[in-house]
Amino acid sequence: MPSSLNLFDPDRHALPLPESFAALEAMRELLHARADGKNLRFVEFALRFESLFKDASTARPTPLQQADACRRAAWQFDLPTVEEMRAYQAAVEIAGALGLVAYDAALGIGFLPNGQVVPTEFAQATTPAQPTGKLPWGARPPDALRGESEVREVLAPALARAMAGSGFELEAAPPDQPGASIVLARRIGAVRQALTVNLMRYEALHLTLCVWHDACTAVLAQALGPRSHQDTTFELSMEFFEPGPDAQHRWKLERLAQLPAVLTLVCGRVLPLAGLCSDLHGLDQLLNDASADTVRTPYRNAYNWSDRPAGSDGSRSLRDEVFPLAQRLVIAHLNGNPFATDIDSELESHWQHSSYWRAPQEREALAAVRAALAHTPPLARWSDVAAWRAALRPIPASLQSRTHDPRGRRCHNFEVTAALHQDLYNNPGAFWARFASPHGAAELSRIWQDRANTLPASERIPPDGLKCHAVTLPGKADEGAIEVVCLCFPPITGLDEHRILALARRGDIWRTYRMGYDHALDDDGQMQLRIEYQARQGNADVIARETLDAELSVQEFLERVAQLFK
Repeated sequence: MPSSLNLFDPDRHALPLPESFAALEAMRELLHARADGKNLRFVEFALRFESLFKDASTARPTPLQQADACRRAAWQFDLPTVEEMRAYQAAVEIAGALGLVAYDAALGIGFLPNGQVVPTEFAQATTPAQPTGKLPWGARPPDALRGESEVREVLAPALARAMAGSGFELEAAPPDQPGASIVLARRIGAVRQALTVNLMRYEALHLTLCVWHDACTAVLAQALGPRSHQDTTFELSMEFFEPGPDAQHRWKLERLAQLPAVLTLVCGRVLPLAGLCSDLHGLDQLLNDASADTVRTPYRNAYNWSDRPAGSDGSRSLRDEVFPLAQRLVIAHLNGNPFATDIDSELESHWQHSSYWRAPQEREALAAVRAALAHTPPLARWSDVAAWRAALRPIPASLQSRTHDPRGRRCHNFEVTAALHQDLYNNPGAFWARFASPHGAAELSRIWQDRANTLPASERIPPDGLKCHAVTLPGKADEGAIEVVCLCFPPITGLDEHRILALARRGDIWRTYRMGYDHALDDDGQMQLRIEYQARQGNADVIARETLDAELSVQEFLERVAQLFK
């Protein structure tokens, strides 16, 4: 969330309420420049706010101290760093009750005392939806956006306002390409930066920050050709940041209510990142210095990073994303990085041992880049390593912050249960032999502990609730008994994944069962709890799924197995 709100007292200064973004900006500039005495409405605001947030961080002045010291006609109120969303909403509500205008300059949104929101397109996005119950199946919420044109009409001007203060300008879309990307760009010396937003199907947004350095582009063109697929110096998809509601990190604009989150991403992540890589040394820092490891994505690849290093919590750093790129060597050379030789050796070793299908081409590209650099003088020189390090910049706090995955410590749970789920479907006989024996419980405990040993202590899940049951269930009339082996897994913080895996058999008939949370969201924004099982349809076995209102106990689950077995 943005870290501050500008508070104005229009009645005190006989000003009309602003009706547009331009009017908000004009009021901000006018009142911040105007000296004023102590404003008792600001003091009352602070008292009311502190009564709600008594445990707010004391690392900076309290709201009351800020209000008491304010001698300007506008007060830039710093929000606390705890319970940010609730604090933001409370500040807006208190300001309105006192007749103050609350202006979020980072997002370009103003909240007026009469309840209006300026600009008007933000009104539904910032007004909490009233609890009217579930919408009928197929009905669209009142703030729903449909199709690319509606998303573009809302998103493009909102991004332009949010990024204008940092010098980014909205580029005009080509008239013959109505579906072109939204592009906001700026140039700072030899560096050009652009936020590109591709509007995908189902109102999905693919946001990418691209950075070009003229000298790096020239080297790449000389080494790889002018139309190289590696023409950017630095490129990062914003899917890197924040956990999504499913396995992938996705940003969507299906409803106006989702717009503030997208703008917060831009202000809290894109702009600070762009600020860091606005010159040659900043690019060198992001691509080659260990400080970039503090910019991490939470559990970004828990579902597809099969080679998660032992000891990692499953998150990846910014340098993990750019690690094998030749641009690292180009920028290090151009910036006179004292570790350029080590970076060259690191890249060479990586591609020599890589099994990636493009590894041979990447080795050739690295050799071509190395040859081009041999005739390219550095643009910067440093007296020693200490001088190079002294020029490094602090990594903004907004880039270092990580929201923990809403489903808790996912790596431990997922890496165990996903592998066992695959074993269950791929080879039921081997699964049965492994867990239906008297040693099944010990085998399950061993697997759980082996995975725990690869994780930091803070990411390990205690084996509370980890069980292996081998039971015999009575069959239906005129049918034999059903043997079942059932694995139960500990719940994790937040929403679970797999809770129970089971294999049932009668003679040579095998059936698999699973209870857990799927990644699809229901209308209330909750994960869907389902039971999944094999069933016979005609001459084929199919996978059937049923949604559950609540988790089944082990006994209830086994009773369901007996009912469903065919």
